[in-house]
Amino acid sequence: MGFNPEDYETVHDRIPLFWEKFPNGRMETEMVEYDEEKGTVVFVARLFREGEDTPFATGWAREVRGDGFVNKTSHLENCETSALGRVLANACFSDQNKPRPSREEMSKTVGSGKNPNGVTGNPSSQPDPTVVSIDIKAELKELADRGKTLNVLDQLTEIASKTLDRKIAKASDIKTIEDIEKVHTALDDIEESNNKEKK
Repeated sequence: MGFNPEDYETVHDRIPLFWEKFPNGRMETEMVEYDEEKGTVVFVARLFREGEDTPFATGWAREVRGDGFVNKTSHLENCETSALGRVLANACFSDQNKPRPSREEMSKTVGSGKNPNGVTGNPSSQPDPTVVSIDIKAELKELADRGKTLNVLDQLTEIASKTLDRKIAKASDIKTIEDIEKVHTALDDIEESNNKEKK
């Protein structure tokens, strides 16, 4: 899987889209997990409309210190930025003609030497700087959190089954990032429908 930075938006590109639609809304980020010994950190980002206390979108990110070039020195900052990029994409504040992940999110794994399933390759070989690591568990957690935000968590397996045209009984039945993106698209449609009903 090749990585060309120009194919991806930056988080900086997405933020003004939110403020344009919700000038009195707010963005929140929270570090929900930090392990100094393991070097891991987890952030959640939330978007709020004006006067609302319940977020209408959430986005999660997890980083490991030293995993990829950026995380050698800035894994905390990169994690927060990645979470913002994900929540903005979840809320459709992104270029729909470009991939959903932000440039920052993709850049974190350049040179990590992991394949798309996060499995380290032959240690005797040189890392491929174009290979991207994807954490399926984190992606599934974000999908579930989004289903909860949209009040369709109980129907999520049914939605996934219909979208993927096969029986999905539990989260682990969704095994690829492509399938997760398809379910996100189905949730986009639900969110758009909900927004129209509120108007």
